[in-house]
Amino acid sequence: MKSIAIIPARIGSKRIKQKNIKDFLGKPIICYSISKAIESGLFEDVIVSTDSEKVAEIAIRAGASVPFMRDASLSDDHTDTLSVLEDAIIKLEDVINFELVCGLYATAPLLQVSALKEAKELCRSNRGKYVLPVCQYSHPIDRSFKLTDQGLIQPNNEVILKKRTQDIEINYHDAGQFYFGNKQIFLDKEKLISKNSIGLVVSNRFVCDIDDENDWALAEFQYQAFC
Repeated sequence: MKSIAIIPARIGSKRIKQKNIKDFLGKPIICYSISKAIESGLFEDVIVSTDSEKVAEIAIRAGASVPFMRDASLSDDHTDTLSVLEDAIIKLEDVINFELVCGLYATAPLLQVSALKEAKELCRSNRGKYVLPVCQYSHPIDRSFKLTDQGLIQPNNEVILKKRTQDIEINYHDAGQFYFGNKQIFLDKEKLISKNSIGLVVSNRFVCDIDDENDWALAEFQYQAFC
């Protein structure tokens, strides 16, 4: 099955300015996603969907294609990933021959090529389902608690809190790296995370959700240690 990768990369970002092209250990962070997609050899083309000429220029230099500029209506803080991918698929399906789509985040420097390859194989054998990398919570979320206005601990589940961690069911979360699936499932606007999604378990050492400067520093540390 022929595949393409689509990387959403708008220029605007509130918490980290120009996050998608910010320098990450010597080069714009989007370049890592582009290079991993190209290195995998899985894709007919690696497409970047952006509203910025600056992002487009960096992406093209890194080896990606930017066949169109994203509309401003799909580039604000409230636009979801699925809408951006759907827009790109519609614009590309008459230009490129493809069946599978990998919606790949621009800020996933820890992504492993092996995960992309395994995800594509799972897609081939599970048509009509998404495949996404997931990782285990580092501490059981069932043992979480809140703090009152006075700073007092308020357990969310006192029964679970009394259990040993090894006796508590394992929970997972989206690794925030990519979503692989047949193009039709994207066009049908199926939820990215649902009972119709397959979780590909990846190691926590290759996962870091980058939302602020502290996350950025941690991601750089993880990259230098493990990649």
